[in-house]
Amino acid sequence: MLESSLFYETENYTLYSEQNSYLKIDWKTKVASEQIRQGLQEALEVMQASGIKKLVSNTIQCSSSWTSSNEWIASTWLPQALQNGLQRVAFVTSDDVMQKISIDNLKTKLQKKYRFIYRYFQVFQQEKNALDWLSES
Repeated sequence: MLESSLFYETENYTLYSEQNSYLKIDWKTKVASEQIRQGLQEALEVMQASGIKKLVSNTIQCSSSWTSSNEWIASTWLPQALQNGLQRVAFVTSDDVMQKISIDNLKTKLQKKYRFIYRYFQVFQQEKNALDWLSES
C-alpha cells in the first residue's frame, strides 16, 4: 500500500506525495492564473523542504486554459525548480482541445528556452505512463 502525505488541499488543487518518491498536484475544475501560480509555488516549496525531485501535474479534471500562465512557468517557475534539483515534471492531460492548445503553447515556450527540455518535461494522457517515466530516472 502506498503511503501518501497531504501538503495542501484547496478548492482548486490537492498537493501530496506518494511514498516521498514524487510530488503530485491534482488540479480541480477551473483554475485562474493566480491559482496555478500559487499551486506550483507551493509545490516548489514542498520540493525544497522535502527533497522530492519529481512532480506530476494532473490536469485531467481541470477545464481551464493555462496559456496565460505558460510564460511564468517557463521563465520563472521552471528555472527555480531546476535550480532546486527538479529532475522531472510530468503533465497528465485530457484530450480537451483547450488543454492541448495550452500544453502545446507551453512546450513551444520551453523548447525555445531549454535545449534539452524533454529530459525534464513530458506530457502524458495516462497517469500510469507518467509514473513509469518518472521512475526511469
